[in-house]
Amino acid sequence: MGRVYTIKIKRISKQVLADFPDAFSDDYEKNKELLKGILEVRSKKMLNQIAGYITKLKSSKSEIETADEAAEKE
Repeated sequence: MGRVYTIKIKRISKQVLADFPDAFSDDYEKNKELLKGILEVRSKKMLNQIAGYITKLKSSKSEIETADEAAEKE
């Protein structure tokens, strides 16, 4: 089983995505660098978890969009 993100990580990630919807992508390293400029997080672990969760959300969203586009073409 995978690790579960805490409510705090999910809440912060969703808030950042709501404030900057087009700034993030499915690239973890780019998201981490963007977060360093946006958030003031003291813990490296928390920053990495937030970046990972945002990456997960963006990549799953892009997978859904590509599946919808493929279904529309058929």
